Parts: sequence; structure tokens; C-alpha cells
Amino acid sequence: PKFLTRAEREALALKKREEQVAKQRETQKALLEKRKAFIQDAKRAEKERDREREKERKDREREREREREREKDTDREKDRERGRRSRSRDREGRRSRSRERRSRSRERRSKSRERRSRSREKRQETEKNDRNGEVKDERETDKDLEKLNEAIRQRYLGGQREKRKRGRRLHERKFIFDWDAGEDTSNDYNKLYQNRHEVQFFGRGSIAGMDVNAQKKQKSEFYANLMEKRRTKEEKQQEELRLAGVKKKEKKEAFDNRHWTQKNLDQMTERDWRIFREDFNISIKGGRVPKPLRNWEEAGLPSEVFDVIMKIGYKEPTPIQRQAIPIGLQNRDIIGVAETGSGKTAAFLIPLLVWITSIPKFHGNDEQDTVSFYLPIF
Repeated sequence: PKFLTRAEREALALKKREEQVAKQRETQKALLEKRKAFIQDAKRAEKERDREREKERKDREREREREREREKDTDREKDRERGRRSRSRDREGRRSRSRERRSRSRERRSKSRERRSRSREKRQETEKNDRNGEVKDERETDKDLEKLNEAIRQRYLGGQREKRKRGRRLHERKFIFDWDAGEDTSNDYNKLYQNRHEVQFFGRGSIAGMDVNAQKKQKSEFYANLMEKRRTKEEKQQEELRLAGVKKKEKKEAFDNRHWTQKNLDQMTERDWRIFREDFNISIKGGRVPKPLRNWEEAGLPSEVFDVIMKIGYKEPTPIQRQAIPIGLQNRDIIGVAETGSGKTAAFLIPLLVWITSIPKFHGNDEQDTVSFYLPIF
């Protein structure tokens, strides 16, 4: 092995630090570019939505103009038709003609008023719809922005958890309304109450000598025997196959519902792990938490560490050791809370010893090399 001088070690440390700073800057630059691209995409999508809304509004205006033109054409056609009919009629006299003219003028005025009122109502309705559409579009854009901000907040800051309300017990004990046998004081001074009379039933009957449950049982047995006699051989075989399938299904369900102590590690389900944590009072918070240890054999420890644990007499890991050791073996940080004497120190030291055993041993030539190798770096 080559032993470095202090200047070489400082140069290597500075170089490593510069590489780390460069990597951090690259990651920050990539994150900034992603955010800019995300914001640009959102602005582009908003512009496209505005364009589509403007196009739809123009189409609606064109359709309204066409509708107005159609109404005008129909009115003109009606006027022409009315003029033709009036010309074809016999002119009876001046009074009748003047009367007709007056009536026609009244009708025209009333119709023009109606048309104007209808057009005014349509115009107001279209303006109202346009306003409602604009307000609705603004609300939709606001909702989209709120959803986007909420998604970013949950992604980078984490969502808020709802606190459960704990209900207070109003009555710890239930009030019993019945009399207790010890509260009966009549046995102390009256002999009549010492031998109470009980109703004698005839045979096994509960109502006038008839037992309803016994009758139901006899009736069901009668119908079962009758159906058994009427069944053919094929139906009996089908019934046997059905019962065998039901038994097989029940057996499989009973096999799957075994306790976690009766299963192998590869047969454990999420429900079994949940029951395991409940049995040992283990509660966890965080993501990608590894499964706890069931025993020392499944931990995958080196032989020297495992032999020392067995020699000391740790037969079973404690709850804090069951969950903390797998996390420590993954070189991850953990905050563990447990009682005094529950094995927190061993839960910290066992992953440390496993890591130390994985480091190659150091073989120095002389004492000076050993001292120079362990000089601190400032």
C-alpha cells in the first residue's frame, strides 16, 4: 500500500469536494430546467385553451348572425305572402281597406315589437351565457392551478395528515337493572319462598307438551331422507364432488390463515407482517421500510457476528432489534424509540459490526506507517 503525504491527502480531499460541488450544481441545474419546462408547458396549454375558447365564441357569434338573417328572410317571405293575399281579395270599400290597413299596421307593429323583444331576450341570454362561460372557464383555470400547486406541495413538502378525534367515555361501567340473587331477603324469614313451584311440562314439550324445535328437526330429517331416496346415482356423485370441493376450499383457506410462526419467510403476506408488528408492538413511519426480523437465522449476519450473538445468549431479538437491524444493514438513518433495557445499543452495534467485518484488514510494515495512516485530515 502507498501512504500519502498530508499535502496529497489535502489535494485529494479538495478534488473530491470540487467533484461533489459540481455534481450538486448539475443536479440543481437539471431541476431548474425541469421546472422551467413544466411552467412553459402549463403556459402553452393555457394559451391553447384560450385559443379554443375564442374560436368557440366566434363560432357562436357566427351562428347567431345566421339565425338572425334566417328570421329576417322568413319575415320578408311572410310579408310578401300577406301582400299577395291582400291583393287577390276583393276590395270592398275604403272603410274596409283602411280598417285592414290599420289592422295590418297594428299586427306589424306588434310583431316588430315581439321580434325586438325576442331579439333583445336572445341577446341578453347570449351575453349571459358568454359571461357564465367566461366565469366558468376562469374557475376551471383557477381549479387547475390549485390542483397543480397542491400536487407540487404534496410532492416536495408532504401532505397534511388528519388528526383523529379521540372520544371520551361517558360511562365506564354499564348499569345493571336486574336484581342480584344476594339482594333477595325473602329466604331469610319466610319458608314459602324457599321451595318455589316450577311449571311441569308434559314430556319434552315447551308449549302444551309440543316441542317446536324437535318438530322442526324431525321435519328436516324427513325431507332429507325423501330427497336422498329420489336422487339418482349421477346426482349423488355430483353432490359428493361438490362437498369434496367445499372441503378442499376450506382446507386451503385454513392453510392460508395459519399463524405467522407456522409459515416460512417466502409464504408471509402483508397481513402476516401486519399481525407480526402488532404482536411485538412495532409502529413505523416512513417509506420503503424493510420487513422486520423473525429470528436471528433469517437476518443474514456473518458467521462470526452470529456466533457471538448465540454465545452471549440472545436467543430472540427484541422488538426494537427486529425492526432497527434490517434498516441499519441497509446503511439508512433511523430514529428509534423504545424502553430502557430493550436492546437499543445492540440494535445499533450489530449493523456497525457487520460493516466493520466487510472492511479489508490493514497490514502495516512498521509503527511509523501506522501512525502516519491514522493522522487526522484538517
